[in-house]
Amino acid sequence: HRRPHPSAPVGAPTCLRAQAVGGSGAPRSVRASKHCVLVGQPAVPRGRRGETAMTSTKPTYLVATALIVGLGAFMLIWRFYGSIPGFNLTLPVILIVLAVICTVAGFIIKKRIADNEVGQDRSQIHPLTIARCFVMGTSTAWFGSICAGSYSGIAVYLWINYSRLIAAREDTPAVIVGLIAAILVAASGVWLERCCGAPPPNDEDTQSSNVVWSS
Repeated sequence: HRRPHPSAPVGAPTCLRAQAVGGSGAPRSVRASKHCVLVGQPAVPRGRRGETAMTSTKPTYLVATALIVGLGAFMLIWRFYGSIPGFNLTLPVILIVLAVICTVAGFIIKKRIADNEVGQDRSQIHPLTIARCFVMGTSTAWFGSICAGSYSGIAVYLWINYSRLIAAREDTPAVIVGLIAAILVAASGVWLERCCGAPPPNDEDTQSSNVVWSS
């Protein structure tokens, strides 16, 4: 482990300590790196230019998850349908609200990035805020995928028993609305992720932020 040079400021990022020691003529191992990580923060793999270290969710994974969950939901509803209460619109309404929030947030972030308003000024959107929205989009996409799979499995069961069971006919509208709402939630989560592809901030922002931007 390389000890910091006495002339380096205490608590400064590692790259700033290297600058205080070497400068342009220092060895490669000592030279300041453009990819600066704050002391105490884990290293993040270098990405391609203009990308953060976070990885977007692949829609194929979401579809595969929905299919697996749908199969499980179908087997459970086939076994326990007679012992569960009827379906209502409470969860679908919550899902629709969540989809609207993620969609609006995506449009706002995309516009701020397009207007080059990413930074740490009060009038700008902070890089950490974009990172949190990215995580929110990822979580929303997976949550929507799981809900869509559950509703799809239930919908298949209701369709099979639609003409035989009165309860199946009564539950069908709420389940269909829930399935549509869940798909919208998954799509809005992916949309929010895509909108969080912010460009790297300048060096000052990088040094004072815990978010690592690869360039």
